Amino acid sequence: MPKKFIYILNVTHVMKVGNYILGLVVMFLMVATLLSVPAGATLEFLQNYNKPVLTPAETNLYFPYVSVLNEYWFYTSNTQIFYSLLSGQVQFAGLVHTAQIYQAMKDPSIYVYDGPTYSYFYFAFNLKEYPMNNTYFRWAVSSVLNYQLVEEEAWANGLKGIALPYELDPTLYSSYYNPQMATIYAQHESYNLTRAMMYLKDAGLVYNNATNTWDYPNGTPVVIQILTPPNAPPLDEASKILVDGAHSIGLDLQVECVPFSTEVQLVDEQNFQIDNLGVDISAIAPTCLQALYGYPINFLETSIGVYNKTLNTVLDQAATASTVNQSIVYTKEAEVMLQYELPAIIFGWGNSISGSYLPGFDGYTGTATQGVWLTDVHHTGLSNGTYVWGLTPETGAPTTYDIYTVTTACEFDGLDDNPATPTVYDTALVTPPGNPLGLEPWAAYNYTIQSGLNETIPGTNVLLVDGQEITFYFNHNITFFDGMPLTALSLNFSLWYLDTGGFSSNPYNPSQDTVYIGNYYGKPVYVNYTAESIYSSIEWFGDLPGLAYSYVPANNPYVIHIFFNDSAFTNIYKVSGIPLMPCFIFENIPPQELGQDVYSVSHHGQVIGSGPVYMYQWNTTYGLSLVRNPSYFKFNALANSFNVSPGTDYTLMVNITQIYASPAYINGKPTVPEPFVPIANATGYVAVIPYGSTTPVETVPLTQVSGSMYKAVIPTASLSTGATYELMVNATYVEPIVLNMSAMSNGSGLTTVPVTHYFYEYYAMNVVSPTVTPPPTTTTTTTPVTTTTTPTTTTIAPPPSPPPSQPVTATVSQVTTITSGVSLAVYASVGIEALVVIVGVAVLFLVKR
Repeated sequence: MPKKFIYILNVTHVMKVGNYILGLVVMFLMVATLLSVPAGATLEFLQNYNKPVLTPAETNLYFPYVSVLNEYWFYTSNTQIFYSLLSGQVQFAGLVHTAQIYQAMKDPSIYVYDGPTYSYFYFAFNLKEYPMNNTYFRWAVSSVLNYQLVEEEAWANGLKGIALPYELDPTLYSSYYNPQMATIYAQHESYNLTRAMMYLKDAGLVYNNATNTWDYPNGTPVVIQILTPPNAPPLDEASKILVDGAHSIGLDLQVECVPFSTEVQLVDEQNFQIDNLGVDISAIAPTCLQALYGYPINFLETSIGVYNKTLNTVLDQAATASTVNQSIVYTKEAEVMLQYELPAIIFGWGNSISGSYLPGFDGYTGTATQGVWLTDVHHTGLSNGTYVWGLTPETGAPTTYDIYTVTTACEFDGLDDNPATPTVYDTALVTPPGNPLGLEPWAAYNYTIQSGLNETIPGTNVLLVDGQEITFYFNHNITFFDGMPLTALSLNFSLWYLDTGGFSSNPYNPSQDTVYIGNYYGKPVYVNYTAESIYSSIEWFGDLPGLAYSYVPANNPYVIHIFFNDSAFTNIYKVSGIPLMPCFIFENIPPQELGQDVYSVSHHGQVIGSGPVYMYQWNTTYGLSLVRNPSYFKFNALANSFNVSPGTDYTLMVNITQIYASPAYINGKPTVPEPFVPIANATGYVAVIPYGSTTPVETVPLTQVSGSMYKAVIPTASLSTGATYELMVNATYVEPIVLNMSAMSNGSGLTTVPVTHYFYEYYAMNVVSPTVTPPPTTTTTTTPVTTTTTPTTTTIAPPPSPPPSQPVTATVSQVTTITSGVSLAVYASVGIEALVVIVGVAVLFLVKR
């Protein structure tokens, strides 16, 4: 996963601007609602389901177990959110203020998580401006920062984190930590006011005895501004301690508090002197350092001006090493360089601190270094209802949900590829709870890695030298929200559309701007990398600089072979985090138009992912409603469970409706004329499968009742009493997709292609004997009346009515999340000749939260 920049504690979401990610507080959840769904539908038989707090080993990654997740950003203070948490209006909230953390710890209704995480905070220098570009000046500034006060005031004596001045925390990165950093810090950078004054003189500044201040050589007083966002502890406390220390020797440092969006813009334009930031990184040390400091996509060079060829080379060697041991050697070498050059002063490593509301809710997962996971959270004993959270006022309301251009934490929330909370987009693999270095099969059920390849890729002229091939094998039952199939072609498209290789021209023929990236649904697609590199995706561009080639076999669209120019052990982590995008949408939109904000998929209802939730309503003032996707391939059938008596027939009613838009509504107005489309031309069946098995014991055809309503009559005579059976609805229908042949292709005009779509839903049917109830005064028994046919509608209700522009409570039993669609995808392959660069790797997109 990638580096994520933050400016406050409890970071779990991403904020990236320019060529870096600025992450904010995330997990500050609150409780106003755009949609509200009554809790119901008891979930049976799932182990640990009614346990308030789970261990990582107890987490069930088949979810979600609530129908609606509401995210809000209209609270005005952290204190307001805190008291909403205590009252139960908020089920999950980041805890910021020290007194409130201690208060929550004493409250039996609150589960407080407080643990270290992979995030640190620092003062970054603009190294393109004097005196910040002078090492002696940076050492002087570090020498006025009293880390004892930072520990006491910014980190509350360890409650919120730890004051450490090193690039890597020796506890979190024990094997990578180089103790020489401590020696350098003690000699040049530790708290020492006398040494600080000496270093200021070495930097060329002049001490004015008359005014007890410092001047530039031309006599101009030295005044250095520190950018910091508002209401952002521990940044506020650390800035004050630094300023006070500087003032004690006459150095005029001043804090300039600006809105976070303004701070982001100023840093991106290199229009600042010192900036106060935080970064949320991954558990893989070399890739994090390389992403921050290394060529070609690095924070420090592109945003604060540092460039060191030797450092870049060492970081590249660390990030592309084929073994962990090799990577450790190079990483330790880079740490010494960074500690000595001091492009940024690290003032501490933060904890993730959150409060989870317990009464009436179960399924929170506590981890060692990944915060609290919400995958299994639910109303006690139930499997639907509403879960709501709020974001701190510092995060700011999102302006887009385009995966290509999102920049803020609030915007990434809901889109991220992280299973810690339900999201829109899937990825091939994910990081499991409790193991930040682990990989869990997800959209891909398996993968293989071959390293040390010295060969020409068959059918190409692409030569690999010590290269690597990663092969993913995708599940066959995954669809996008609108019913289109998700196959390996989705990953193939994402790799090249997002320009994860970081190319600025055709890598096979650099004299050409465009490169062919494959044929999707009969349309040959070409991307103009020259134009895209100018308006690149700030999150994804250059993530995989070793990318050389990829192809999907013509006879199997569920397999992809990806080739790299190196055998880096980190490649699998990076490529696993690439979002699986719908090529049938983005192949009509040149990426540079997204980068220029000429076009927005989110404002056109085209945030079409394949994840466990889709975007129902986005209210730009109040919040976002994410609604459960019952067609999700990880959906637990037990969440839609019911009982039947043996020997009776059960009539399952199914409403086949296509989710055509996500978000369906923005500020109460539909994003397309018909966000939810009734499907009247479907055919299919219901497979009856013993729960836990993959082999059906029978299949029952679906028959149309009227319009989008279909039914299947399930006989139970041959089923085992006391057993649970999964009912898998598997239907197909044909709908056209529209391809713009004038965009990213060699044709013109629009063309319509009929494509087979799939519709899946999952239920659990418990075959149970009728209950025998003895009457209170007689010996006779009474058996409940049963019928030979029990018609029922699905637990998936039709979509809610169009919402008003402000939050409402919708009295629906469960909000529809119906997907449909699989089509036989056209073979597409990408032939890219290896582009050799001396240094280059990218941001590692880690699946964490």
